[in-house]
Amino acid sequence: MRPVSARRDVLKALSGALGLILAPTTVRAQVGGGSCPVPALTPPQVNEPAVVVSIHEPNREHLDLSTSATVSLQRMDAVGIKTELKRLPGRFTYEGKVERGRYRILVNVAGYPVFSDTVNVVAGGLVVPVYLGKAGWPGFRFGPSVYKFEPKEDVVGLAFDERPSDARREALRKQLQGLGLVPQNFDGSSKQAKTNWAASNSIALFRTSDPRRKIFSSTPSDSSQAGLANRLSVLLGKEGVRIGMPIDLRPGRVKLLDNRYVVQFVPKTPRAAVESLARRTGALLSPIEALPDSWLFTFGAAGNYRQHLRLIESLSDDSRVRFAEPSLILELQPHGGTEESTGQVCRVSSAGPATDDPWSACQRNLILQGVPEAWCFLEQQFGSDKKHGNADVCIATVDVGINAGHEDVDTTLLSFVNLCVSCADTPTDDDPHGMGVFGIISAKTGNGVGPSGIASGATHLAVMLKRNWVDPPWYAQLLLWLSGIESPSNFQALPNDRGADIINLSHGIEDIAIPFAVATALARLSGEGRKMAGMPLGTVVVCSAGNWSTDITGTQVVAADPNVIAVGNTLPPDAMGEERLWPLSNFGSRLDLCAQGQDAPSLLANPAQTLVTSCDPEAPRPGAYSFGGTSAAAPMVAATIALMLSVKKELTLQQVRGVLWQSAKCVDGANGQWVGHRSPLYGSGRLDVFGAVTLAAAT
Repeated sequence: MRPVSARRDVLKALSGALGLILAPTTVRAQVGGGSCPVPALTPPQVNEPAVVVSIHEPNREHLDLSTSATVSLQRMDAVGIKTELKRLPGRFTYEGKVERGRYRILVNVAGYPVFSDTVNVVAGGLVVPVYLGKAGWPGFRFGPSVYKFEPKEDVVGLAFDERPSDARREALRKQLQGLGLVPQNFDGSSKQAKTNWAASNSIALFRTSDPRRKIFSSTPSDSSQAGLANRLSVLLGKEGVRIGMPIDLRPGRVKLLDNRYVVQFVPKTPRAAVESLARRTGALLSPIEALPDSWLFTFGAAGNYRQHLRLIESLSDDSRVRFAEPSLILELQPHGGTEESTGQVCRVSSAGPATDDPWSACQRNLILQGVPEAWCFLEQQFGSDKKHGNADVCIATVDVGINAGHEDVDTTLLSFVNLCVSCADTPTDDDPHGMGVFGIISAKTGNGVGPSGIASGATHLAVMLKRNWVDPPWYAQLLLWLSGIESPSNFQALPNDRGADIINLSHGIEDIAIPFAVATALARLSGEGRKMAGMPLGTVVVCSAGNWSTDITGTQVVAADPNVIAVGNTLPPDAMGEERLWPLSNFGSRLDLCAQGQDAPSLLANPAQTLVTSCDPEAPRPGAYSFGGTSAAAPMVAATIALMLSVKKELTLQQVRGVLWQSAKCVDGANGQWVGHRSPLYGSGRLDVFGAVTLAAAT
């Protein structure tokens, strides 16, 4: 993890960056002491698609700015045509434009073998994450890239389907000690403490007490060393525990490779042909619901990962196979929490968003972003019952720590889905992250308690996760289920009969390319979701950009996808009235916009709990605190979209994105390097709720 000071240096360097595609000359207006562009009357003409390459060293977000690389594209159908991509000052990515076609990409970085792969550049351009590895390291294709990893054959990761109790965790430690396994801390130290659990205690890490003993096989043909992994699989598999080799052990970014792989075939491939390939590789076969032509290949020997990789690579060469990739166990990383306060201390007498909610006096970000004006517009145009949004619009949030019994929750508008059998319906002592996200959107407004939700009149589908890790098929099914497009049998029936119009994801999967399964699901949400009169308008997926102060390209599985609205985070205005990027907020050319999410009052899961924050009114019940991070910024955008759809339900996904882009406010004009109404730090600017709602009405 890059130190905060280094991250801030990166932000300073980025202030000199230019956009990926330069627009025609724009007229500039002075805003906040800086220079902000007026949007061009016509979009720039793009004759050649852009190619963006992000390079990632092992256990790093991006290739360090001080390290150089040579990145080139060689045309496959024309000898001698070679294009070298350039990295602009302060940018992590290498960029350029080429004609459409098939290319060989070559990446040369000192100390690493030359990376080589073939890519297809289409009209919309191409983003390619490149993950470097040392000579001899194994690897696999994952999404649009190849991922190399350092094998850790004496360490095992255990991923529990649901979080085990403290008693079960202690019993497990004693059980594995009898097998010669001891806890391995995620920080890499050998101290036997309780830090060998991650992902909210749903993933555990153990190592062999004898370093010469292996848990996983060292060669594809050697199964003798895989006995311990196989034995663990037999012992724990019936408990819903997956056994895998850790390929990334950084906190918040844990990844495990086990014996399950996702294989998608071309349409109309006969089942008999699929079964024949499964028999040839020795894998058990099961269809993946909600993912057409997709199958899960599960190998019997849990410990022989090298053999599995070799067999999957052989499948990839079959013309009937569209892709074959590991069903990796991926930790979900919340993008917010009780961050250190950065705003001024709030006084209860401060001007609030015109409600009698005690914490509304601290919700300066709502005033800044025009929320009261949007409420007024909705009331004047559609009546007081639509002032805070229309119940016909449904937002879904996916998180942990949801308390459906909270006194600042409108139970007539909340549909609570608990995917965690072992989790209580009202977890008062759980992680506050989920209620922080929920409260920004849906805390009851004008009821004399707590803060004010931006779209408290909209229907809210709150999904309580059963664990803090996912695999690509399950995550893809989750998104398709939430949207109402599919109803996989491993999920319960949706509380409504149509799914969510908007899905807010205030979490991320860090530092790996997007898996094909998830990319397929997001494309289906865009093309098939949110139907009106039988016509799809596109489910709107809003995702937090992440809190690592780095480019989202190649580091954020969901937020960097073109079918998602990616949201960064800004600070409250400083003493000079200037808004700037929160130092830890991610950025990049794929960022859509930012919202002022730092020091954002929201709810705690426990109504009786009080956290000392920058805003602490005399009447603290129900429990609230100053939420923060991009996790707080994303639900502000999701709630704004709910108000927009309350005005005009027939807006398409692209129209929603266009309205947000056009209405966003330019901030930090002196340092944001605005070109063509776009900034590498702020996207299209900071959220303007009133501007977005009124522009939606006029669209």
